[in-house]
Amino acid sequence: MGTRLLGPRRWVADYRAAGASAAAADVATGLGVGLVFWPLALGNAAIAGVPPSVAVGTAVLPAVVYAVLGSLPLLALQSGSTVALCLGELTAQADALGMTPMEVASLTSLFVGLFHLVLGALDLAFVAELFSQPLLRGRTVIAAVMVLSGSFRTLLGIKLDGPSSIPLIEMGATAKALPTADRATSLMSTALIALLLGLRFVGRCAARARADTSGESPTSHDGGGITPTLYGQASSNGCTTVDAGAPARRLALRRKCRSRCCTLLLLAARALAAAASVIVLVAGPLFSRLAGDPHLRLIARVDVPSFRPHLEVPGLERIRTLVPAAALIAFLSLGSHLTVADRIRRPGDYVNHRQELVALGTGSIVSALVGGMPVMPNLAVCQSLRHCTSGLASLGNAAGHLIAFYVAATCPPVQQVPACAIATIITMEFLPLLLEVPKDVRHLFKQMKLSSDGHWTWRTLLSSDLAIYVAAIVSPLLLGIIWGSFAAIGLELLFAMSRFAGPGYTHLGRVAGTFDTYDELGVLGSAAEELEGLNIVRFSGPRWFGNCVSTTRVAREKRKAAGKVCACIVVDMSMVSFLDETALHHYKREWSQHLGYRIIVTSCCARVRRQLEQAGIPGLLGQPPDTFINLHNAVRFAEAHVAEARSPVASSPGAASPGEEREEEMQIRARRPSKTSAVAGRNDECDGLSPLSLLPPPLLPPPSMVE
Repeated sequence: MGTRLLGPRRWVADYRAAGASAAAADVATGLGVGLVFWPLALGNAAIAGVPPSVAVGTAVLPAVVYAVLGSLPLLALQSGSTVALCLGELTAQADALGMTPMEVASLTSLFVGLFHLVLGALDLAFVAELFSQPLLRGRTVIAAVMVLSGSFRTLLGIKLDGPSSIPLIEMGATAKALPTADRATSLMSTALIALLLGLRFVGRCAARARADTSGESPTSHDGGGITPTLYGQASSNGCTTVDAGAPARRLALRRKCRSRCCTLLLLAARALAAAASVIVLVAGPLFSRLAGDPHLRLIARVDVPSFRPHLEVPGLERIRTLVPAAALIAFLSLGSHLTVADRIRRPGDYVNHRQELVALGTGSIVSALVGGMPVMPNLAVCQSLRHCTSGLASLGNAAGHLIAFYVAATCPPVQQVPACAIATIITMEFLPLLLEVPKDVRHLFKQMKLSSDGHWTWRTLLSSDLAIYVAAIVSPLLLGIIWGSFAAIGLELLFAMSRFAGPGYTHLGRVAGTFDTYDELGVLGSAAEELEGLNIVRFSGPRWFGNCVSTTRVAREKRKAAGKVCACIVVDMSMVSFLDETALHHYKREWSQHLGYRIIVTSCCARVRRQLEQAGIPGLLGQPPDTFINLHNAVRFAEAHVAEARSPVASSPGAASPGEEREEEMQIRARRPSKTSAVAGRNDECDGLSPLSLLPPPLLPPPSMVE
C-alpha cells in the first residue's frame, strides 16, 4: 500500500487489507469515543460563551471535511480549549460590536479558515515552527489556569459585578468575592467532584486488577497449584488423586462462573470510568432537582442543532476587532494541529503540510457556515482513535457527537444542565496540567545552568527557554489571552535573538599529545593546551550587527586585562553560516588597521568565503588560500609567522617589524591585481569536492610527537 494515498482512497486500501471486520470495529470505536467525549464539547462551548448547539456544528461537519481532505485518517477536528478561550474574550465584546455570541463565533471561524487557506496556498506551514516547545507548554499552562479560574467561580456560584478583561484582576476579584459563594451550588459541586473521582478510581482499580490477573500463572486459578488430568487431579507433589465426581465438577463450574462474573465486573467498572463525564452530566440535573435552589445557574438549553449559518456582512469596526484575534487563533490552532499530528502519526502515515492547512481552513469555513466556531484537533480524542485502522473511526466519532446531542436535546432530564456540572468536568480535565509545572520549571532551570556552565547571569536567564516559558504564562495574565499571546510570541522572538546578541566566542587550543586536534580551553573534560604566541578564537554563530562589535570589544578588553601578548590571532569561523553587511564592514575596517598582531581567518564555508571575497577581506589578510578552509593549515601558517616574528633577524635593530612588513606588503598588493579572484573561482568550482583535495600535502609531525 502506498503511504501517500489520501482521503477515501487511503481508507479503501486500508480496509481492503484489514477486512470488513476492521471497518465495523472502527465505526463502533468511533461511536463510543464520540459518546464519551461529547461533554468536553459542551465545556468548550461554555468557555467560549456560546450556546451548546454551536459545539455540534464544530464537532460534526468539519470532521467529515477533514476526513475527505486531510492526510491523517485518524485525526478528528472539533473544538479546543485554546480556541475557546480566545473566542470567549471576543464574545464578551459581542454587545459592543452589535452582534450575538453565535455571530461572533461564526465570523471569527470564517476569518480563521481564510487565514489557513492563504497559508496553504503560499505553503507557509513553517510559520508554526516559530512556536517553541517552552512557548507551547506555557500556553497550555496558562490556558489551564484561566479555565480553572472560571470553573472555580462556577463551582462556588460566585458572580462578579463587572468582569474584567485582565485575568489577574479577575482572579483578585474572585478572591474578594469568596464570602458570597452560594452554599447549594458549592455542595452540589462537591458531590459531583466526589462522584467523578470515585468513578475514575473504580476504573483505575479495575485496570490494575485486570493487569494483575493477566500476569498470574495458569496454576493460580485452580486452588493451591492443583491442575486437572485425564484421570483425576494432579496435586502439587505430583501424585494423582481420584476425581470426587459431581462435587468436583460443581466446584469447577462455580469457579468458572466466578471468573466470568469477575471479568464482567471489571468490564463494567472500566465502562463506568470511561463514561464518568457523561454520568456527571446526567447526574447534574438530578442533583439540581434535589437541591431545589431556584438561583442555581444553568447553561443554555441543549436544543436540536439546526446547522444554520449566523453570518452577516462585517463592518469596518468588526473587522478591526476580529481579524487580529482570528490571525492569532489561526497560528495557535495550526501549531496545535501540527503538534497533535506529529504525536499520533503512525509509521506508515504521510503528512502533507499544505494539504493539512487546506483541510484545516476548509473545516473552519464549513464550521462557520453551519453556525460553529474555529476547529482544531483534540489530543485525547485522537489518541483514543489511534489504534483503529482508518478514517471510518473519525466519522464514527463525529456521528457519536451528533447522536449524543440529539439524545440530550430530546431527553428532558438533561436539556438544562447545571453550569457546575460542566465546570466539574472541565476542572478534572485541566487540573492535571498544573501538576506538570514544577517539573517543567526544574527541567528548564537545569538546561539554563547547563548552557551557562553553572554561572548564570540575568542575561543568560533572559535568553533561556525558562524566560520564554515564564513569558508565555505571565503575559496573558496581565494583558488577556489575545494580546497576551501576541506579547508572548514577540518576547519569545526577542529572547531568541538575544541568544546570538552580544559577545559570543571561545578560545581553542591543541589537544596534548596530538598534532592536528583542537578543542576548547578551560572546559570540563578538555585536554587542550594554549599555543604560545598565538590565540585561536572560534566565533559562536553567525556574525551580525548584534554581536560583531561587542565580540571584538570584549575580546580585546579581556586580552588586555590578562596581559597576554600574541603575534597572531586565528579566527575560526566553522560555526559562522553568514555575515551581514554590518559585520563585513566592521571586520574590513578593524582588520585593515595596525593592530600589532596578524589576523588569519579559517574554517570558512563556501558562502562565507564568497562574502569575504566580495568585501575584499582576503586581499587585506594576505594569507594562503588553503588556510581559509582548514584550521590546522591556518595554525601551521600562524606558528610560522610567530616563529619569524621572534627570530633574531626580525628582532635586530635594522630589521623591519612585522607590522611594518605587513604594511609594505599591503602597499605592494594594492599596486598590483589581486589573485584572490582566481582563487575564488577555483574555490567555487571545488565547493562540491572534499576540502582535503584543496589542501597541500600535510607536513610530517615533529619527531617528538612521533615518539
